[in-house]
Amino acid sequence: MPETLLQDAGKTRIVFSPTANRPWLRSEGVAAMQAQERPLDKKIIRDELKTKRNRLLERFFKDPSNTRFAVEIRHIDDQIAYLTEHLTALKKSG
Repeated sequence: MPETLLQDAGKTRIVFSPTANRPWLRSEGVAAMQAQERPLDKKIIRDELKTKRNRLLERFFKDPSNTRFAVEIRHIDDQIAYLTEHLTALKKSG
């Protein structure tokens, strides 16, 4: 799987091609989206993240010793939680 190296505040991290081509799946993309208040887009992104998380979980269950999957799953869980919290706040306010 192709990968991309990103420099983030002096730290290098590897972002694999599905997220490298779609910045909203990275934490920077979610943070950049804070200014946008379009719940439908956030629901779509959340659903994409859930799908990606489920695929990673299947791969992790097949190979539990590969901790890279666990780290990615946790990162995606954090993004899903953020989006869910944000959508709930939008629903309450509007």
